[in-house]
Amino acid sequence: MPQDAPPYITILIVGHVIVPLIVGPSFETVGLGALVPLGATVFCALRDISTRKLGPVESGPNILFWTMVLATLGGFASMPLMGASMPSSTVWVLLFVAAAMLMLSHHLNIASFKLASGVIVVPLRYLSVVWAGVIGYAVWGDVPNLQKLVGAAVVVGAGLYVWRRETRLAERAK
Repeated sequence: MPQDAPPYITILIVGHVIVPLIVGPSFETVGLGALVPLGATVFCALRDISTRKLGPVESGPNILFWTMVLATLGGFASMPLMGASMPSSTVWVLLFVAAAMLMLSHHLNIASFKLASGVIVVPLRYLSVVWAGVIGYAVWGDVPNLQKLVGAAVVVGAGLYVWRRETRLAERAK
């Protein structure tokens, strides 16, 4: 990776190399669903980059509103591509609960980028890998295999590398 590459580019590249390692199955066994984690990482990274850039000039509620509008439109637009049909009333309730939780988490994400630099915030996001493993085990009894553990370790390691690099660059700039 070039030394002057922006940190988010490094994370995107490493993430897209490693996500298939974590997901495990091949495209043939999962089909179009295998692309979902890759697309999610791209959109998550773009959302974080946009939030970080817009933070100083836009209000948190405005960023949150437009993020939720885009996420909702994107979700509905992807339904036919994924072979989904109109959700039942029970699923609608679950979708609204998930949307409320997503809205709260993104509101806190926006606040974190306003209060601290990305160098501090981004490595903490990797705790989601740990929580995903804990919740997967607690709810579904899923025990990650060695392949998933190695993939998660590489993703976390890449985040820590970028954090270390950015911290050093910030110290040199002072």
